[in-house]
Amino acid sequence: MVSIGLIFHAFVTAVVSVVAFILVYELFSKHLSHIMSAYGLFWLATGLLWAQNAYRNTLLGVGVEDFPRFTSAVFSQATVFLSGIPLYYYVGLKVFKNVRIARILAFLSFIVSVIGSWFLAQPNGVIFEPITFFTTEAVANPVSAILFRVSIAVLALLLLYDSVTKYREWKMKKSRASGYELLYNSAILLYIFLGAIDLAKVVSDWQLVVFRILYCAAFLMVYLSIRHQRETSSDYLYVRGESFSASIKE
Repeated sequence: MVSIGLIFHAFVTAVVSVVAFILVYELFSKHLSHIMSAYGLFWLATGLLWAQNAYRNTLLGVGVEDFPRFTSAVFSQATVFLSGIPLYYYVGLKVFKNVRIARILAFLSFIVSVIGSWFLAQPNGVIFEPITFFTTEAVANPVSAILFRVSIAVLALLLLYDSVTKYREWKMKKSRASGYELLYNSAILLYIFLGAIDLAKVVSDWQLVVFRILYCAAFLMVYLSIRHQRETSSDYLYVRGESFSASIKE
Protein backbone atom coordinates (compact mmCIF):
# COMPACT_ATOMS: atom_id res chain seq x y z
CA MET A 1 0.00 0.00 0.00
CA VAL A 2 1.39 3.39 -1.02
CA SER A 3 1.86 5.95 1.78
CA ILE A 4 2.09 9.57 0.65
CA GLY A 5 3.32 10.56 4.12
CA LEU A 6 6.29 8.17 4.02
CA ILE A 7 7.11 9.22 0.46
CA PHE A 8 7.13 12.86 1.57
CA HIS A 9 9.37 11.91 4.51
CA ALA A 10 11.67 10.10 2.08
CA PHE A 11 11.82 13.23 -0.08
CA VAL A 12 12.74 15.42 2.91
CA THR A 13 15.49 13.07 4.12
CA ALA A 14 16.78 12.71 0.56
CA VAL A 15 17.06 16.50 0.33
CA VAL A 16 18.96 16.57 3.64
CA SER A 17 21.29 13.87 2.31
CA VAL A 18 21.89 15.64 -1.00
CA VAL A 19 22.62 18.94 0.77
CA ALA A 20 25.14 17.11 2.98
CA PHE A 21 26.85 15.59 -0.08
CA ILE A 22 26.98 19.01 -1.77
CA LEU A 23 28.69 20.36 1.33
CA VAL A 24 31.18 17.47 1.29
CA TYR A 25 31.93 18.14 -2.38
CA GLU A 26 32.51 21.80 -1.60
CA LEU A 27 34.84 20.87 1.25
CA PHE A 28 36.91 18.40 -0.77
CA SER A 29 36.97 20.49 -3.95
CA LYS A 30 40.11 22.12 -2.56
CA HIS A 31 43.19 20.54 -1.05
CA LEU A 32 42.33 19.98 2.60
CA SER A 33 44.61 19.81 5.59
CA HIS A 34 44.28 16.56 7.54
CA ILE A 35 42.27 18.31 10.26
CA MET A 36 39.71 19.62 7.77
CA SER A 37 39.66 16.27 5.99
CA ALA A 38 38.44 14.81 9.28
CA TYR A 39 35.82 17.56 9.43
CA GLY A 40 34.68 16.69 5.92
CA LEU A 41 34.49 12.97 6.70
CA PHE A 42 32.10 13.71 9.55
CA TRP A 43 29.70 15.47 7.21
CA LEU A 44 30.09 12.66 4.70
CA ALA A 45 28.92 10.21 7.37
CA THR A 46 25.85 12.37 8.03
CA GLY A 47 25.03 12.29 4.33
CA LEU A 48 25.23 8.49 4.29
CA LEU A 49 22.99 8.33 7.36
CA TRP A 50 20.24 10.39 5.76
CA ALA A 51 20.58 8.52 2.47
CA GLN A 52 19.79 5.27 4.29
CA ASN A 53 16.85 6.92 5.99
CA ALA A 54 15.51 8.07 2.61
CA TYR A 55 16.04 4.56 1.20
CA ARG A 56 13.94 2.90 3.92
CA ASN A 57 11.18 5.50 3.78
CA THR A 58 10.97 5.27 0.00
CA LEU A 59 10.62 1.49 -0.11
CA LEU A 60 8.09 1.37 2.72
CA GLY A 61 6.30 4.36 1.24
CA VAL A 62 5.68 2.58 -2.08
CA GLY A 63 4.60 -0.58 -0.28
CA VAL A 64 7.77 -2.67 -0.55
CA GLU A 65 8.31 -4.64 2.64
CA ASP A 66 10.57 -7.42 1.36
CA PHE A 67 13.92 -5.66 1.75
CA PRO A 68 16.73 -5.83 4.35
CA ARG A 69 15.20 -3.23 6.65
CA PHE A 70 17.07 -4.45 9.72
CA THR A 71 20.42 -4.35 7.89
CA SER A 72 19.72 -0.84 6.65
CA ALA A 73 18.77 0.32 10.15
CA VAL A 74 21.93 -1.22 11.63
CA PHE A 75 24.02 0.47 8.95
CA SER A 76 22.41 3.83 9.77
CA GLN A 77 22.96 3.47 13.51
CA ALA A 78 26.54 2.24 12.98
CA THR A 79 27.22 5.24 10.74
CA VAL A 80 26.29 7.50 13.64
CA PHE A 81 28.95 5.79 15.77
CA LEU A 82 31.56 5.85 13.00
CA SER A 83 31.03 9.55 12.39
CA GLY A 84 32.49 10.11 15.84
CA ILE A 85 35.92 8.84 14.77
CA PRO A 86 36.87 11.73 12.44
CA LEU A 87 35.03 14.16 14.68
CA TYR A 88 37.04 13.16 17.76
CA TYR A 89 40.23 13.51 15.71
CA TYR A 90 39.13 16.97 14.57
CA VAL A 91 38.22 18.09 18.08
CA GLY A 92 41.36 16.53 19.56
CA LEU A 93 43.59 18.56 17.25
CA LYS A 94 41.67 21.77 17.90
CA VAL A 95 41.52 21.49 21.68
CA PHE A 96 44.85 19.80 22.52
CA LYS A 97 46.90 20.88 19.46
CA ASN A 98 48.52 17.44 19.54
CA VAL A 99 48.31 14.78 16.83
CA ARG A 100 49.04 11.93 19.25
CA ILE A 101 46.19 12.89 21.56
CA ALA A 102 43.87 13.33 18.58
CA ARG A 103 44.77 9.83 17.35
CA ILE A 104 44.16 8.37 20.81
CA LEU A 105 40.74 10.01 20.97
CA ALA A 106 39.91 8.74 17.48
CA PHE A 107 41.04 5.23 18.44
CA LEU A 108 38.91 5.27 21.59
CA SER A 109 35.97 6.40 19.46
CA PHE A 110 36.69 3.51 17.10
CA ILE A 111 36.55 1.05 20.02
CA VAL A 112 33.24 2.52 21.17
CA SER A 113 31.96 2.30 17.58
CA VAL A 114 32.89 -1.38 17.31
CA ILE A 115 31.22 -2.23 20.63
CA GLY A 116 28.12 -0.18 19.87
CA SER A 117 27.83 -1.62 16.34
CA TRP A 118 28.25 -5.17 17.64
CA PHE A 119 25.28 -4.72 19.97
CA LEU A 120 23.32 -3.17 17.11
CA ALA A 121 23.91 -6.22 14.92
CA GLN A 122 22.51 -8.60 17.52
CA PRO A 123 18.87 -9.77 17.44
CA ASN A 124 16.78 -6.87 18.78
CA GLY A 125 19.84 -4.66 18.47
CA VAL A 126 17.62 -2.21 16.60
CA ILE A 127 14.02 -1.84 17.72
CA PHE A 128 11.46 -0.72 15.17
CA GLU A 129 8.72 1.58 16.31
CA PRO A 130 5.20 1.26 14.89
CA ILE A 131 4.91 2.63 11.36
CA THR A 132 2.76 5.76 11.16
CA PHE A 133 1.50 7.70 8.16
CA PHE A 134 4.70 9.77 8.14
CA THR A 135 7.40 7.84 10.01
CA THR A 136 9.19 4.47 10.15
CA GLU A 137 11.55 5.08 13.05
CA ALA A 138 14.05 2.67 14.60
CA VAL A 139 15.86 3.06 17.93
CA ALA A 140 19.07 1.50 19.18
CA ASN A 141 19.25 -1.02 22.00
CA PRO A 142 19.91 0.39 25.52
CA VAL A 143 23.67 -0.42 25.53
CA SER A 144 24.35 1.22 22.16
CA ALA A 145 22.15 4.16 23.11
CA ILE A 146 24.10 4.79 26.32
CA LEU A 147 27.45 4.53 24.52
CA PHE A 148 26.26 7.00 21.91
CA ARG A 149 24.93 9.49 24.46
CA VAL A 150 28.14 9.46 26.48
CA SER A 151 30.26 9.80 23.35
CA ILE A 152 28.26 12.72 21.99
CA ALA A 153 28.15 14.45 25.39
CA VAL A 154 31.97 14.41 25.62
CA LEU A 155 32.22 15.73 22.07
CA ALA A 156 29.78 18.53 22.80
CA LEU A 157 31.72 19.60 25.90
CA LEU A 158 35.02 19.67 24.00
CA LEU A 159 33.44 21.63 21.15
CA LEU A 160 31.91 24.11 23.59
CA TYR A 161 35.27 24.63 25.28
CA ASP A 162 36.99 25.23 21.94
CA SER A 163 34.17 27.51 20.79
CA VAL A 164 34.50 29.70 23.88
CA THR A 165 38.26 29.88 23.28
CA LYS A 166 37.83 30.85 19.63
CA TYR A 167 35.18 33.41 20.53
CA ARG A 168 37.58 35.11 22.95
CA GLU A 169 40.34 35.13 20.33
CA TRP A 170 37.95 36.55 17.77
CA LYS A 171 36.79 39.33 20.11
CA MET A 172 40.14 40.22 21.64
CA LYS A 173 42.55 39.67 18.75
CA LYS A 174 40.11 40.28 15.90
CA SER A 175 41.31 36.99 14.44
CA ARG A 176 39.39 36.23 11.26
CA ALA A 177 40.49 32.58 11.32
CA SER A 178 39.15 32.17 14.86
CA GLY A 179 35.84 33.56 13.68
CA TYR A 180 35.63 30.95 10.93
CA GLU A 181 36.61 28.17 13.32
CA LEU A 182 33.83 29.32 15.64
CA LEU A 183 31.34 29.03 12.77
CA TYR A 184 32.56 25.53 11.89
CA ASN A 185 32.19 24.46 15.53
CA SER A 186 28.77 26.08 15.76
CA ALA A 187 27.53 24.07 12.78
CA ILE A 188 28.44 20.81 14.50
CA LEU A 189 26.92 21.96 17.79
CA LEU A 190 23.72 22.90 15.96
CA TYR A 191 23.62 19.48 14.34
CA ILE A 192 24.18 17.78 17.72
CA PHE A 193 21.44 19.92 19.29
CA LEU A 194 18.95 18.99 16.57
CA GLY A 195 20.01 15.35 16.85
CA ALA A 196 19.42 15.39 20.61
CA ILE A 197 15.87 16.66 20.08
CA ASP A 198 15.36 14.04 17.37
CA LEU A 199 16.71 11.28 19.62
CA ALA A 200 14.59 12.36 22.58
CA LYS A 201 11.43 11.95 20.44
CA VAL A 202 10.22 15.39 21.47
CA VAL A 203 8.63 15.72 18.04
CA SER A 204 6.90 12.94 16.15
CA ASP A 205 4.81 12.10 13.10
CA TRP A 206 4.50 14.96 10.57
CA GLN A 207 6.18 17.44 12.94
CA LEU A 208 9.28 15.23 12.85
CA VAL A 209 9.38 15.40 9.05
CA VAL A 210 9.21 19.20 9.10
CA PHE A 211 11.73 19.35 11.94
CA ARG A 212 14.30 17.37 9.97
CA ILE A 213 14.44 20.07 7.33
CA LEU A 214 16.27 22.12 9.96
CA TYR A 215 19.31 19.84 9.64
CA CYS A 216 20.01 21.63 6.38
CA ALA A 217 20.72 24.77 8.44
CA ALA A 218 23.90 23.19 9.85
CA PHE A 219 25.08 22.22 6.36
CA LEU A 220 24.22 25.67 5.02
CA MET A 221 26.17 27.34 7.83
CA VAL A 222 29.33 25.46 6.88
CA TYR A 223 28.77 25.97 3.15
CA LEU A 224 28.32 29.74 3.46
CA SER A 225 31.33 29.98 5.78
CA ILE A 226 33.48 28.17 3.24
CA ARG A 227 32.31 30.34 0.36
CA HIS A 228 32.77 33.53 2.34
CA GLN A 229 36.24 32.56 3.48
CA ARG A 230 37.33 31.73 -0.04
CA GLU A 231 36.18 35.12 -1.25
CA THR A 232 37.56 37.26 1.58
CA SER A 233 40.64 35.48 2.93
CA SER A 234 43.95 35.70 1.13
CA ASP A 235 45.28 32.90 3.32
CA TYR A 236 42.70 30.22 2.61
CA LEU A 237 42.12 28.01 5.61
CA TYR A 238 42.22 24.72 3.75
CA VAL A 239 45.42 25.47 1.86
CA ARG A 240 47.71 26.92 4.47
CA GLY A 241 45.58 27.51 7.53
CA GLU A 242 46.06 30.51 9.79
CA SER A 243 45.24 28.72 13.02
CA PHE A 244 43.99 25.22 12.31
CA SER A 245 47.47 23.96 11.53
CA ALA A 246 49.36 26.36 13.75
CA SER A 247 50.80 25.10 17.02
CA ILE A 248 49.81 21.48 16.34
CA LYS A 249 52.39 19.05 17.63
CA GLU A 250 53.15 15.59 16.31
